[in-house]
Amino acid sequence: MQIDGQFDINAPLEKVWENFLNPVELLPCIPGAQEITPITDNNYSGVIKEKVGPIVVKIKGEAQLTDIKPKKHLTITGKGTDLLKAGKFSGQCNLDLEEIAKDKTRVTYNIDVQLVGRLATFGQRIIVAKVKSSSEKFGENLNQKFSQAEDIPVEEKEGFFTKLANFIKWLLKR
Repeated sequence: MQIDGQFDINAPLEKVWENFLNPVELLPCIPGAQEITPITDNNYSGVIKEKVGPIVVKIKGEAQLTDIKPKKHLTITGKGTDLLKAGKFSGQCNLDLEEIAKDKTRVTYNIDVQLVGRLATFGQRIIVAKVKSSSEKFGENLNQKFSQAEDIPVEEKEGFFTKLANFIKWLLKR
């Protein structure tokens, strides 16, 4: 089953690219995602729970980032099994990024997915609608993430180790 679409992110291409290369950072943006764990470089396992048609699926799967062309293209290949026994999936998602303005990036996706089991019985129309609505929600969540990051004062953007180092310096001065 082929599914195509696109969405725009109100952030510079560099920022969007960095986030796509770090799926753990994207966890709060992915609808239904409960867990993303790095296995090795560019290989991840995860769990997503979503309602598809009349059933709820909880998919445990693995994904690999491949065909990486910096700031332009990324392929995600994955497979998984529904823990609630509704079926299995395998597929590939091609992502193309394009800077359409100084602080705006267009993400175009092409998904090729194969389903087996009860999931496959819902038909293409329901699955395509679910994937498209999840993609739209992902884009909205990513936009919200970037807009919230801009609202945080610079001193709060410091990393953990910078804060720790500053705290230790403060303790040593006492």
